[in-house]
Amino acid sequence: MKKIKSKGFTLLEIISVVVILGLLSGFVIIQMQGGNSAAEDAKRKADVEIIKNAIIAYKSENYNNVPIANCNIGEDCSEQFLSLLAPYIGSIPDPDSETTYSYLSTDGTDCSISAVLSDDSIYEYNCSTNDVITEFPSAGQCGLSNLQTFDAEPQEGLCLSGTPTPLNFSETNSAWSWNCEGENTGADVSCLAYYESNYFACSAIPQAETCSVSAEHADDVSASAISIFKISNLSGGHAEIAAQTNYPYKICCEGSSLDVGSSEIVLRLSSVTNAHVEKDTSSSYSNNIGLTALLKTITCDYDTNCSNLGEDYSCVASISAGDTNLHVGGCSAYATKVCCQISPQ
Repeated sequence: MKKIKSKGFTLLEIISVVVILGLLSGFVIIQMQGGNSAAEDAKRKADVEIIKNAIIAYKSENYNNVPIANCNIGEDCSEQFLSLLAPYIGSIPDPDSETTYSYLSTDGTDCSISAVLSDDSIYEYNCSTNDVITEFPSAGQCGLSNLQTFDAEPQEGLCLSGTPTPLNFSETNSAWSWNCEGENTGADVSCLAYYESNYFACSAIPQAETCSVSAEHADDVSASAISIFKISNLSGGHAEIAAQTNYPYKICCEGSSLDVGSSEIVLRLSSVTNAHVEKDTSSSYSNNIGLTALLKTITCDYDTNCSNLGEDYSCVASISAGDTNLHVGGCSAYATKVCCQISPQ
């Protein structure tokens, strides 16, 4: 009699079976997790209902008042609060490690009892309306005032959604900041509005004098004054960086949140003192004279009349003709003016 030889499984067939079993196992686990969440939420809702019924019973015997407290049941509620509810409840619900039952009443006339469900929504009972509602998370969203410019603290348009926090003004940044707080565990968002002032002015003054804010802008909370470089003569000559003390005049600038920096190059110097200058359009010299203003943009250019560039441009100094190896002086020394402006970012 002829024997029939049995055929084993190939490696490909075994791998296919393992993959299919893995997919099925994953599906079952996901379904079980979903079931667990549903069961946990059902218990949370039932526990809120138990506490709700105890509060209703308490109100009926206490002239429609409720206990005053702000606590999480099963965590930090006082014994006094729990003893008030004890006669009206079989046992205080015991939340699991991932559940909180919050109770809030500030004046004894109204209260809320809530629990966060697995989808981050809030299941809440309101004592005054006797309603149970489910509120879903709502993220904060900045309003129309965000990134706008104002001459006084903005009062409207702070948040499209969420609750605005008190405004905080930063003298350093010349701006107001606030948060729009999300509701029901929704995400918060940070917002910002700029102070309107964008003034800028410069003059050449004796080195011994202090750069200061003019009386015209003394009340401007964003105003600052700085020395950016020094010159040997008002009628024209050489320059040196602000830290040097060889020359009798300094170029002093004042403006909104103004500071020395590299965000906008005004001129370049051939050395730290006894220097020729060049325009920012050239690159022969390495000693940069620059300006910056927090949360604002500084723009500098060169023209025979700063007003040709725009009404907000002010003269910083003047330079001799050409692009590099130039002399520099006060604004009336040479035909070509160094002009800068500050504008909102």
